[in-house]
Amino acid sequence: MRSLGAFLILVGISGYIYCASQLSNASLVPPGSSIMETLRYPAGQMELGRYVAVILGAIGALLTVLPRER
Repeated sequence: MRSLGAFLILVGISGYIYCASQLSNASLVPPGSSIMETLRYPAGQMELGRYVAVILGAIGALLTVLPRER
């Protein structure tokens, strides 16, 4: 479980860095857009990617910290 956790942390960190760098180059989402409309724009997709990367990193941290199976 620890190796899977470390892998998820690595994927989360690298995914967050990638999405953050791509987000700075993407055009802005118009204000007042719904969530589904936001995903049509590259900036909205990169924002979602950042959230997914953070969640993967948090799951990886939990798997790394939790005790091993017996």
